[in-house]
Amino acid sequence: GENSVLSGQVPAATDIDGTIAGYDLATDVGTGNGSLSFNSDGSYSFTPGADFDGLAAGESRDVTFSYTATDNDGGVSAPKTVTITVTGTNDAPVAVANTQTTGENSVLSGQVPAASDVDGTIASYALDTGVGQGNGSLTFNADGSYSFTPGTDFDGLAAGESRDVTFSYTATDNDGGVSAPKTVTITVTGTNDAPVAVADTQTTGENSVLSGQVPAATDVDGTIASYALDTGVGQGNGSLTFNADGSYSFAPGTDFDGLATGESRDVTFSYTATDNDGGVSEPKTVTITVTGTNDAPV
Repeated sequence: GENSVLSGQVPAATDIDGTIAGYDLATDVGTGNGSLSFNSDGSYSFTPGADFDGLAAGESRDVTFSYTATDNDGGVSAPKTVTITVTGTNDAPVAVANTQTTGENSVLSGQVPAASDVDGTIASYALDTGVGQGNGSLTFNADGSYSFTPGTDFDGLAAGESRDVTFSYTATDNDGGVSAPKTVTITVTGTNDAPVAVADTQTTGENSVLSGQVPAATDVDGTIASYALDTGVGQGNGSLTFNADGSYSFAPGTDFDGLATGESRDVTFSYTATDNDGGVSEPKTVTITVTGTNDAPV
């Protein structure tokens, strides 16, 4: 076979008036036909090496060498040929490792490198090991195409940070041979995730100044640097002072004097949070319910 070393012995030569003293190689197997070691006792070893890997299963190719026999008086025979038929076996295909890069919020559509097969064609590809939990999700197809979705598993990466994710795959040839697994490494690079602000509700009396603090915003990949007013309370709804640390002061003034005891009116303002990388949250609303008290007649 193409992957088997052949240890052989030439047939015993005859001599009608003497004895055989030894054997000699006359012509070698030639370049690209494996390698031959020939000994003076007529024994030999033939190694196909990689020269027959192109033979498909069931195919064959002949290799020849010739030798002579020498008798005890120095007589040399005519050369004779030894023919070795090398039969092919299926060689497994060879898959190729690969590297890719994607952002934490970007779906990567990829294709594994084309596998090679010295004695056949590539029939399909198959996933060997997936990306694992907490590393996004992977869809792998028989033609070697794949789709990698980071999802939210990489939101904790700050801008400029990265994390590698790997999966492995195999290639199968037209004779069922399967390659050794090869690894695809995907480097996921972080982008700044905007912070998340929180809505809130508060209550105050029509004659009471409300000192408040917006709820603490969160940021999966950074810290909160500041807060900012997005929309104010509007005219006729008291006055608002808003600070960068998220604290605020709301003064109803006289704008709610028309509320009878037990009546109420809502006032709203919205704000945003900014993180240490400049990411700005969606605006969130603070609703202040102002309750009426009895105003003395004038």
